Amino acid sequence: MFYGCTNITDIDLSTFDFQSTTNMNDMFNYCTNVKEIKFSQFEIKNVINTSYMFNYCKNLLAIDLSKINTKNVVSMAGMFQHCEKLKKLDLSNFDIKNNTQLSCMFNDCYELEEIIFSQNFDTKKVAFMPWMFYGCENLRNLDLTSFKFDKNIIRDMSQMFIGCDKLEEIKVNEQNKKFFISTNNEIFAKFRT
Repeated sequence: MFYGCTNITDIDLSTFDFQSTTNMNDMFNYCTNVKEIKFSQFEIKNVINTSYMFNYCKNLLAIDLSKINTKNVVSMAGMFQHCEKLKKLDLSNFDIKNNTQLSCMFNDCYELEEIIFSQNFDTKKVAFMPWMFYGCENLRNLDLTSFKFDKNIIRDMSQMFIGCDKLEEIKVNEQNKKFFISTNNEIFAKFRT
């Protein structure tokens, strides 16, 4: 819809009705100068794909996703990739029980300091999440206790935390702790004494 609109700095969608929309893939991809995107209700309950939705929104400063309905989304790959100025993301309203793809979701969000996940951020159906936090060099803490894995479904969790050099704490679900650590040994090794 706005793919490659490099001259836009503000987008106001508060009067838009998205109830019939099923695909938001690349919606704001390469809106490199956008600083603000306004939504109202943002009812997207029929959307199944938000991959690369905000990819390369390099100057986006903040985004309110509190009213987004993600329960039918199956792919969020690269959704916030290269949102280089975002400092905080509140995903406490996200329901991802049908999601299978989280690859590169926050890849190269260099200034991101905080991500708030909901307890509905249940990753049991997710098969791919490599590079999910790759290059998030200002993240210090991550609470991933809502993340749950099915060992028969998950296919790739490689290099999830490469470049997250300031990470001081990662909270993970006890039930999947050994599996999670074994597949992300490169970051968890630094927490061992």
